[in-house]
This record gives sequence, structure tokens and C-alpha cells, in this order.
Amino acid sequence: MSYTSFDFPHTHFYDSDLRELLGMCKTLMDDYDKLVADLNSLNEWRVKHEGEYAELLVKLSEVEQELSDFEVKLNKEFADLDAALQAKFNDLVNNVNAELEAALKTFTELYNTLRTQIESEFATIKVEISRAIVQLQNLISANNEYVFEEVTRRLEEFIQNLPDYENLIVYNPVRGSQTNVQTAILDLYDEFRIYGLTAAQYDSLQLTASHYDSLNLTALEYDRMGYKLLDYPDPTYSMRDPFDGQFVKCQVVIYKLAELHRDCLTAAEYDALELTAYEYDALELTAYLYDWYGIVLFGDALTATEYDALELTASEYDAKRLDAYQYDVYGKLLLAA
Repeated sequence: MSYTSFDFPHTHFYDSDLRELLGMCKTLMDDYDKLVADLNSLNEWRVKHEGEYAELLVKLSEVEQELSDFEVKLNKEFADLDAALQAKFNDLVNNVNAELEAALKTFTELYNTLRTQIESEFATIKVEISRAIVQLQNLISANNEYVFEEVTRRLEEFIQNLPDYENLIVYNPVRGSQTNVQTAILDLYDEFRIYGLTAAQYDSLQLTASHYDSLNLTALEYDRMGYKLLDYPDPTYSMRDPFDGQFVKCQVVIYKLAELHRDCLTAAEYDALELTAYEYDALELTAYLYDWYGIVLFGDALTATEYDALELTASEYDAKRLDAYQYDVYGKLLLAA
């Protein structure tokens, strides 16, 4: 071993190292002797108690046998108890069934008895009612004239006691005051005749008798709905026609004004184009475009002279972003506008 390096940090010499090592060996021997002593003590304890362990196993075996015997006995007692309960239950069921059958028999007999009695009493009552009806019919026949005269007399007396309707005063909701009932009814009827015509309004329609008869109007329909049924111009939806000054419906004026802005083709003008159905479909026109711009769309194509007269530069034409189809179909509309 080198004298310059040490395996034990607490020593600086070789002899000291040996003493340290011997001390550690002695400590190890002491620990070993103690372990052997503990093992010997444990072995002695095992030998001492080995007999007790065997005795304990015997006792456990006896306890297990007792538990097994108790289980067998308990199972037998439960089986006996179950059999006894089942027998008692069967007896109860049989007794209940017997009682129910007896009660049902008694009820059936009672029902039949009561039914026979009710049918007998009903037959008796039916005979008595029939007899009473015959007696009543005979009594009515014998006193029919008297009853009629009595009813007539009482009805006339009741009518005479009614108040005179012309003098019956009620609150008139139309006038806000009290009037007789006839006046109130007439006022209410007039309020519901919101579509009734005045004589002047009817004369303004200048209807002939044959025309009026052809309408097949009842008097009530004319009186309540004449305004609507005779097509009298409603002031709310009518106006003066700016073309002839007549008082007509707004719809008529709107149609006339719309005609001023429609460049539509007549049937003869469309026929003159001699378009096939395929050619027309290829144009992909909507009904609106055809109805309002037919003359423009189907007018003469833009000729080269007309195009030159526009004096469009290439950049101006490109700015229109027209394809060949749009130029060919809508050229005059899109470029000449």
C-alpha cells in the first residue's frame, strides 16, 4: 500500500489502518454472535410452542365440524319450516277459494232474484204508464176545444200587455241619446251600410236596366254592398285620370303610366323578326326584359357604321367589359346608351 494515498480517512499511517480494520472485524463478529443467539432463541420458542400449534389445529378442526353439523341442522330446520308454511299457505288458499265460491254463488242467486223482481216491477210500471197515457189522451180529446180556447185567450192577453214598440224607449248608441227602438234599429242598420250607394252615385254609374239585371243582385246585397258589387270607384283607392280627367281607380292610372315607359313589341313586330323557338331560348330573356325592352333588344343590330359613329377608343370599349354574346345581342342598348 502506498504511503501517499489512504483508504481510511481517519488514519494517516498503515498501522493505524490495520487497527481500524481489526476494530471493524470485531464489531462484525459481535453482530454475528448476536444474530446466532437470536436465531437459537427463536428456534427454542418454536419448539416450545409447536405442541400448542398442533393443539390449536385440532381445536379448529373440531370447530369446523361443529359449524358443519350446525349448518346441516339449520338447513333441515329451515326445510321443515318451509314445508310447514307452504302447507299452511295451501290450506289458507283452499279456504279462501271455498269462501269466494260460496260468496259468488250467493251473489249470483241474489242477482237473479233481484233481476226477476225488477223485471216484474218494470212490467207492472210499464202497464200503468200505458194506462195513464191512454187516460191522458182521452182527457185531452175530451177537453181539446177548451184547452185551445184557453191558450188563445191567454196569448191574446199577453200580446195586449206587451208595450208598444214605437213607444219603447232605448239608448241609441249612434246618436248618443234615448230614442224609440225602431229609430235605434234603423240607425244601427245605416251604420252597417258602409258600402251602400247614394242615388247620385248610382246615377253616375249610368247602368242600363239590362246590365243591372245581369248582375242578379238581391235588394239586400244592393243596399249593403252596392259600392263594391257595382264596382263604384273607392275614393280611398281612386284618383283623377291625368289623361282624360275621369275619376277612376289608381290601378288604371298606374297601368297607363307604365305603358309610357315600356318599349315592348307588338305581336306583328315580333312575328316580323321570324325568330325560331331555339333562337329565342338562346337569348335567355326574362319575361320582364321582353315585356319592357323588347323593341330595344330585338331592334336592328349595331352596324359597323353605327359603331364607328360612336368613336369609341379601344380602352373605352374594354371598359364596357362586354363579351361577344352581349355585344351581339345588347350592343345597341349597352354601347349607344
